[in-house]
Amino acid sequence: MAKLKKNTKLDFKQKSNETSMQAGYEWLMRYSGIKTSENFQKKYFTPEESFEITSEKIMKDYPELKIRVKIEEDGGKKIERIKKLIDGGTPCLFALNVGRDNWHVFPVIGYDDDARKLIMIEPSGSEIKLDYEYIKEIHKKHSRNIGHEVSWIE
Repeated sequence: MAKLKKNTKLDFKQKSNETSMQAGYEWLMRYSGIKTSENFQKKYFTPEESFEITSEKIMKDYPELKIRVKIEEDGGKKIERIKKLIDGGTPCLFALNVGRDNWHVFPVIGYDDDARKLIMIEPSGSEIKLDYEYIKEIHKKHSRNIGHEVSWIE
């Protein structure tokens, strides 16, 4: 099992059901030691569910940040990229379809190859473990970029 070394239970809340991506980026920034404003999630909300659009908007106000977004066409490659980032001590975000056209963005904080699961964290601090095969299946079913993207701060 591999997990990030620093404390991942940060003091923040997701402000609404529509802001999981912004909450994820706020979590990444706070994990990296970058302060965010009280209205961060609202300010960077975009109706387009896109890591690229949201990260570009954030980087305009935080020019010291280098937020990367990578689209993986294969679910297995997406999992391998996430594991490589975690091994290097870098948390990342990925989106999971949670019903119809509803997506939820999770910060990934670890993985367990024995159990074949990624370990994510909710704004409440609760950990969630998702099976690799389930993630690959969801990846195959959806062609939207949000479901194929991984994002992190360099």
